[in-house]
Amino acid sequence: MNESNTKNGATTKGTVLSRLRAVRLRPTIARIGVLQVLEMQAPKHLDAETVFRDLIGRGVHLSHGTTYRVLKDLVSRGLATQEWRTGLSGSKAVYCAVRQGSSASDFCIVCKRCDNTMAITDSALREQLQQLVLRQGLSLALQPMTILADCTRCSNRSTSGFGSGRARNCVLEPSEAGALLEAL
Repeated sequence: MNESNTKNGATTKGTVLSRLRAVRLRPTIARIGVLQVLEMQAPKHLDAETVFRDLIGRGVHLSHGTTYRVLKDLVSRGLATQEWRTGLSGSKAVYCAVRQGSSASDFCIVCKRCDNTMAITDSALREQLQQLVLRQGLSLALQPMTILADCTRCSNRSTSGFGSGRARNCVLEPSEAGALLEAL
C-alpha cells in the first residue's frame, strides 16, 4: 500500500485506512478522500462544498450527494463532528475531523470574520466550563463547542463582515487555556 503524507505530515493514507476500518467503515475512495481533507484542515471546520471542491481539485471525481453521504457516515461513526454556523447567508453545516486521541467533546474558538481557528484541548478548562454550566442547571453533554469571537487582527481592521482575511489554524496549549478562561 502506498503511504502518502499530507501537507502537515501528520496524517498518512495508512492512518486514514486504519481509522475507517476501526469504526467498521469500508475504505472507499470517497471516504478516504473526505477524511484526508478534513484531517489536513483540522481544527478548521469545512462545509461540504469546500470538501467537494478540494477533492475535485485533487482529481477525485465524486458527486455532491456522495460528499454529503460520506460526511454523514463519518459523523455517525465519530470520525468527524458536525456543527451549524450562522452567517450572513443563513445557517450552514460545517465539519471537522476528530483528531486521534481526542474526543468530540473538545472545543475551539473561531474568528467569525477570518475563520482563524484555535483548538482547545485543556481538560481543566473543560471541567471549569462544565461546573459553570451545571450551576445554571444545564449540561455540556460532551458535544463539540465552538466559541465565535473576533481575533485581534480582525478587531484592529476597519473592515467588517465574514471572510475578510486569511484563515489559519493553531492549537491552544493547556497553560494558555487558563489565561483564556480568566479573560472570559
